[in-house]
Amino acid sequence: MVVPFHWHNEPLLLLCLLGAGWGYAVGVGPLRARLAPPGTPYPVAKAVMFYAGLTLNYLAVGSPLDQFGEDYLFSLHMVQHLIIIYITRRCCCSACRGG
Repeated sequence: MVVPFHWHNEPLLLLCLLGAGWGYAVGVGPLRARLAPPGTPYPVAKAVMFYAGLTLNYLAVGSPLDQFGEDYLFSLHMVQHLIIIYITRRCCCSACRGG
């Protein structure tokens, strides 16, 4: 039995994750001066939370966990879904929430 340790570098996956990261960086960077009230501090904790969510999303979809879940263990496939649905979504949505 060959155990796959393949990391996915699919262009669509990387394009979506990098596009989301770029969009967030533009939103909290240059556009922030227009949208936020003056004197509002940069949301460092929210930025860390957002990029942690993107990293976890890549680890769930692009790591060998994906190959194990698709080929060997259905339970690992469901762990992928749990990571994406509960952890990644919560990180990204809480980072984009105002207030």
